[in-house]
Amino acid sequence: MSTTYGEQVKAKRKELGWSQSKLAQRVGSHAQTIDKIERGTIKFSRYLPRISVALGLAEVNGDAGPADATVALIGRNDLPLFFSAVEDGVMTINPASLSISRPQPLAGVTDAYAVVVSSGEMEPAFEVGDRVLINPLLPPEEGKDVMLRNDNRALIARLDKVSKDTWTVHQHSNGKRFKVSRKQFPDCHRVVGKFSR
Repeated sequence: MSTTYGEQVKAKRKELGWSQSKLAQRVGSHAQTIDKIERGTIKFSRYLPRISVALGLAEVNGDAGPADATVALIGRNDLPLFFSAVEDGVMTINPASLSISRPQPLAGVTDAYAVVVSSGEMEPAFEVGDRVLINPLLPPEEGKDVMLRNDNRALIARLDKVSKDTWTVHQHSNGKRFKVSRKQFPDCHRVVGKFSR
């Protein structure tokens, strides 16, 4: 019988000699949250990737993964997951990653990746803590959600129009259209799904 993610967390935490409070402090949560994750009361949380990194667990979730019902996992733990932080209204992506289960929409896409959302500009479509799934091989398409990238800087938005020099986009939080220089953000990667927090 396979162990649950919570059981894996508890076993690894005890193996390291950490209390629930110590693990909570390392990942920025509360000890009660760690307790609920270990007991299986909480199965979906923005802290799961942080816990996996802190404990050195191979999977973000040892059950099926905290995926939307519409995103099927194919079982390979080789999709890079990057964490981000907000800096001057733009997400800065940490170059270090961990690997999570690869969802079906990204099967065979070797350059695919996922990013933990740290900015609320696209709520409710993409909330802080969600993990957006990115296929960088798909071409920019108007009317689709995209991640505009420049190395470790990123912006999530709905692509409205593509021109030679700009991306015209909008974000749900303010609903206004604005232009982003393609020199500032040369890469436009398609969002193909998400894991909800």
